[in-house]
Amino acid sequence: MGLNRGEWSEFLAVLNLLENPNIKIVDSNLNMISEEIFILKNIRLYTPLNVYTLSRNDNKIEVFSNDILKYSITIKEISYHKECLLQKIKHNISRNGVFNIPEVHDLIFKLNESNVIKSKSNSKSDLDTDMKDNIKNQLVNLKYSIKSQIGSPATILNASNKTNIKYKISGIRHEDINVVNSINTQHKLIDRLNKIKELGGTISFESIVDNIFEQNLKMIDTSMPNIVADVCLRAYTSKNKNLMELFNTSNLFENQIIAKKKLTDLLKGFSFDIKPGTIWNGDYDVNGGIMIVTRDGKLLVLDLIYHENEVEDYLINNTKLDSPSSTRYKMLELFEENNNIYFTLNLQIRYK
Repeated sequence: MGLNRGEWSEFLAVLNLLENPNIKIVDSNLNMISEEIFILKNIRLYTPLNVYTLSRNDNKIEVFSNDILKYSITIKEISYHKECLLQKIKHNISRNGVFNIPEVHDLIFKLNESNVIKSKSNSKSDLDTDMKDNIKNQLVNLKYSIKSQIGSPATILNASNKTNIKYKISGIRHEDINVVNSINTQHKLIDRLNKIKELGGTISFESIVDNIFEQNLKMIDTSMPNIVADVCLRAYTSKNKNLMELFNTSNLFENQIIAKKKLTDLLKGFSFDIKPGTIWNGDYDVNGGIMIVTRDGKLLVLDLIYHENEVEDYLINNTKLDSPSSTRYKMLELFEENNNIYFTLNLQIRYK
């Protein structure tokens, strides 16, 4: 059973919660706010055939399938496997990013009678829980996104053909296409953009290539396709990947207050529900917040229920535009279509 560091970190988060059910809520700088608001009661794990409920009961974890008790696991056993898992994640070096940890196979099987623990592929949430809300004094269903600081920074919007943005070039000749496309320097994207300008070309946003992704962006704001196109082009032109700076310097906003609000809405959408190829209804699948697995294996929570501003500030301060493979996505390879000249850039956003 091979998983990458992010997937193993999701399992580490599960064991962390089972060991210590008091949720450690932090601010945007990851400083402690409280660990007395939410207390874990249940975790649901999904397999293709069944749903398993892990209930914390005193010093043991009870595993249920269809209300039938399957296994009872001591907290001591959970703690032992959590430390083993943490060390394996931290020290494993794999060329393709995927590795196996046989030492935890038996525990995984007890938790869901399966050989793997992964989130549902059609969901942005990584963990489905029941929490005791001590402020409301009631049980609430909360779903979380899990992000790991162990290994490479995670993405909140993965590059794909669906996240391509199409631009039109005016003012250059069709024979200039080969001139631009022949540039293959170390910084070929910015050099190609400079060459287009040198040849007298002007660039304008044409469209979001994928209709569903365009519709999802418009659900955030009807002008969001134009906004991300403007920001993406200026990022490649200037090599500035700072999203807040790019939004603040866009001439599409009246002031920086509006710019920050639109960036916040975009980042929350990608973090908590929007998937480029799936029509979004405007609601968030993730309603609890972000669980962060720190480099030393601790589990911290940015809470959407009572501390939404902290989540928003964290996203703004800790994400950036990323540059996916220009070759794979054929970025800035000029092409003709209906006697016009176009190129595409790809949108990807990653944690710093």
